[in-house]
Amino acid sequence: MKITRKRLIILTLGAVLFLVIGAFAAQPSPTESMTNDTVKRQDLIQTVEVTGRVESVTEADLAFGASGVVGKMLVKVGDTVKAGQLLASLTAGDLQASYAQALQSVAQAQADLDLKRAGISSSATAVSQADVDAALVALDQANLDLERTKQETADELVQAKENLVEDLRALVSEVRQSLASADTVLGVENSLYNNDFDEILGAQDVSSVARAVDAFEQAMVSRDRAEADLATMQGADADPAIRSARAAYEDAYDVLAATSRVLDATSANTDALTLDELTTLKSTIASAQASLVADGSALLSAEQAVDDAALAIVLDVADAEAVVAARHVAVQRAEASLLDATEAPRDVELAGYEAALARARAGVTSALARLAETRIVSPLSGIVTAVEVQAGEAASALTPMISVLASGDQYKITLDLPEADIAKVQVGQTADVTFDAFGDDLHFTATVTAIDPAEQLIQDVVFYKATVLLDPTQDLSGLKPGLSANVTITTATRTAVLTVPSRSVLENDGVKYVRVPEGESYRQQTVEVGLRADGGLMEIISGLSEGETVIVSIKAL
Repeated sequence: MKITRKRLIILTLGAVLFLVIGAFAAQPSPTESMTNDTVKRQDLIQTVEVTGRVESVTEADLAFGASGVVGKMLVKVGDTVKAGQLLASLTAGDLQASYAQALQSVAQAQADLDLKRAGISSSATAVSQADVDAALVALDQANLDLERTKQETADELVQAKENLVEDLRALVSEVRQSLASADTVLGVENSLYNNDFDEILGAQDVSSVARAVDAFEQAMVSRDRAEADLATMQGADADPAIRSARAAYEDAYDVLAATSRVLDATSANTDALTLDELTTLKSTIASAQASLVADGSALLSAEQAVDDAALAIVLDVADAEAVVAARHVAVQRAEASLLDATEAPRDVELAGYEAALARARAGVTSALARLAETRIVSPLSGIVTAVEVQAGEAASALTPMISVLASGDQYKITLDLPEADIAKVQVGQTADVTFDAFGDDLHFTATVTAIDPAEQLIQDVVFYKATVLLDPTQDLSGLKPGLSANVTITTATRTAVLTVPSRSVLENDGVKYVRVPEGESYRQQTVEVGLRADGGLMEIISGLSEGETVIVSIKAL
């Protein structure tokens, strides 16, 4: 076949095109694209964002977050209180001790981490040895102070309990004396007392005598029970006798008040009873009332002294133990200065210490949260309108115990928290609030004051009612009920922790891991994670070091 010039050109172009296509096909082409990031040390914050509407606060019903025995009731009906004022607290010596221990753990973990980071000093051996000797002396002194504190606080508690028993006996004795004073008017136990004026007694209000006699008879029962409980009181357990004494005190006071009303209804200037004699009887009853109130107040003070002494044992001993722990750390640091080392610790060597510090800080946060549940703090300024429990009585969690009627302009925001966020939000957490009416530049502060444990179904989705109270010290003059509010609740924070993007953390059979580049491939690195924070970040407790590279995502091309 004859090859023409045209055919030759076509064949040549085809051959060139074939070679070009073949050359491109032979080039290696990547099949995957990796997105990487590095492990960073930074602060984290976790928030919950929700919307609500402004409501005017008229009255707040306040409750403990935990159940227990009321240790202190600091207000009574009619008292004026301010926002943030402590109103009542449960007995929480064990929680105070746990909090002190948690603080001590943080101090120890921080000291261990600082010591590891600092490495070893190259100071002269003589100077370092002198530091060790001084630290050991300080440790010995701290141990002596600890033992002395234990003994002194124990002695104070014993003395406070002895004083309590004395005041208890005095009150029970005063109850008997008060009834004896009232009997000189009423003649219940000894009818000879008022034979001379019995017929004119309470003549202006004849029912007052019957009421006083009934009160007297009830008070005799309370008095006898109090005296019996006091006589059979076992060791340091004075609670039954105290309860009986309180009941006898109240009944005796009622008797004196009723007797006073009888005397007010009695006419004098008769042959049976002169005006001076009536005045003397009134004075006797008034004096008995004053003495009874004084002894009742003394018993309350003695009970408070016992509580304070018991709390001092926990707090003072915890403080002394913290000093001992600090002295131990000082000894460790001084002894470390005697060693000779040239290399600074590696990040992997610090990871365990940093994880221990993070866990210790979490323990402090948890201990503080448990302590907060044992206190009732007024979220608003106003007047106490109801007190449902007194010191020494049992209180149930989330049951309203104190009511406060707001004074001035105070506002709250009612929120519907999604089921996914309810575990993060706790009473006492702070919130940042903006209003659509004022724009995003004007911010207000608020506090979570209540969370309803009962779920609410809204379009078949579970929500929980929560309330935040706007800080009344702010300028709230522009607010109006019904305004839409954007609430951002700060639920957790972390300071200077290792972080990675949340998308880089994967899970297999319950084990968390990240992918770390290694050559042209990668390896799986097991990690312990902590807080899932805003901004798509995750706290790394252990398993990675600052500056390491992790794979965030791998996409097929």
